Amino acid sequence: MSAAQREAQSALPAPAGPLIVAAAARGAGRPLQLSLVVPTYNESANLASLIGRLVQRLEPTLADRYEIIVVDDDSPDGTCAVALRLTLELPQLRVMRRERERGLATAVVRGWQAARGEVLGVIDADLQHPPELAPALYAEMERGADLAVASRYLGGAGGRAASGRRLRSRIAQALGLLLVPDVLGRVSDPMSGYFMVRRRAIQGIELTPRGYKILIEILARGRLRGISEVAYAFQKRLGGKSKDTGKVYLDYLLHLLRLRAAARVAPEADTRQASGIEVRDPVSEQLLVSRAAGVCELRFNRPEKRNAITLAMYQALCAALEEAQADEAVRAVLLSGEGAGFCAGNDLTDFLNSPPLSPEHPAMRFLRLLPTFAKPLLAAVHGQAIGIGVTLLLHCDLVVAARSAQFSLPFVALGIVPEAGSSLLLPRLVGTQRAAELLLLGKPFDATTAASLGLVNRVVEESALLAEARGLAAALARQPVGALSATRRLLRGDPGELLARIEEEARIFGAQLQSEEFRAGIRAFLAGGRAS
Repeated sequence: MSAAQREAQSALPAPAGPLIVAAAARGAGRPLQLSLVVPTYNESANLASLIGRLVQRLEPTLADRYEIIVVDDDSPDGTCAVALRLTLELPQLRVMRRERERGLATAVVRGWQAARGEVLGVIDADLQHPPELAPALYAEMERGADLAVASRYLGGAGGRAASGRRLRSRIAQALGLLLVPDVLGRVSDPMSGYFMVRRRAIQGIELTPRGYKILIEILARGRLRGISEVAYAFQKRLGGKSKDTGKVYLDYLLHLLRLRAAARVAPEADTRQASGIEVRDPVSEQLLVSRAAGVCELRFNRPEKRNAITLAMYQALCAALEEAQADEAVRAVLLSGEGAGFCAGNDLTDFLNSPPLSPEHPAMRFLRLLPTFAKPLLAAVHGQAIGIGVTLLLHCDLVVAARSAQFSLPFVALGIVPEAGSSLLLPRLVGTQRAAELLLLGKPFDATTAASLGLVNRVVEESALLAEARGLAAALARQPVGALSATRRLLRGDPGELLARIEEEARIFGAQLQSEEFRAGIRAFLAGGRAS
């Protein structure tokens, strides 16, 4: 085998889809203690020196229990070729080449998605982050930290960065403290690109970083109980070109604004113990979360509006699903509703006053979570299920309905289009002709019809609904985890097509929201006295 062939075989495939770090990389071999990602673009002059210094420092303490992953964005200067040649001598080095995606922050997460380590880290390739500090950062993780950050500003460490860059960094940090103080105020150097984080602190959470500053995303979304900092002096760049440009700071500002907007609708939470059951009640109280015997129940709690979903509820749903996905004690999730009905769709007033449908919109984050959720999802449906109250059922493994349940898909009548991938999933389930009737005419149908269509597994009396659904959830929670997860993946297939359809639906949905058809549909809908 030629050297070129050996190099090609050494390259890791670049992950696609949502930026979610799993509990462990699939098919990646034995777990390691540390995975350190090096994102690169035109760093061929620095890479060999960086990798050599890292190996020299990590070998004495970690030996064969670590890996270094270079994630290169198809650098024209041959950085990837340099990295692949280094793998011939260094078995702890792995290389990923990205051709369709760009950006330091996403490169870091893609590397983490392929990583085998319990601790995940990042270091720049430009040698401005001293590799010699890596053992000290890892030592903080061994002491129990969930996040260890290399800080330029701890105890006046400073460094050799140009004075203009130091000034820009300080101004950016001050701006961040004004916009999102609860996020950036947690460390002295929130713009650091050199840190380590425990896998369990971010696993199962969809990360949505922008530009180069990945740490602020970790600070905002990670489950961080302990944070440590290690002082270092920023080094002078020896080769390559700095990526510290105006666009970097614009991306940073837009990221801050997005986090600030999310904070306005994200519910605060309190956790307490009661009778051996952990109960998590958002202050909004619009989503009740309880856990018992391996089952997490998410209960819509807005009965005065027939559980029409607000942005705060979408935020709470995302947080609850991400937490359930990361918690090994949770084996299944059950959706249900308080009051007279399951879910009357979106709260239109709240939805129309929300920001446009961008990838970071709470509703879009929730919709992207559904196809990739790794644990059994069930629903107990009674009363009305409208719009998203129906389409989310297409993502459930099992659905139990009360005889009182009434289902409706009134998208076209409202002047909009279906969402949640229902234009793909519903024809698969019931056939194209029946899906056309349900979606184009939007006429309500009952639980018996839903069962005949295959949308519902069982129909029971309303008094027995929760007991039946909870019994099924408990039965799934007792199944062997590996076999259950593998079977679900086989049943569902590659989520790529479904995620693409969700994005396409959202694009058309957003355009229709600006149409006269939609305005007329809303006037008619609200005139009928319906909540959503």
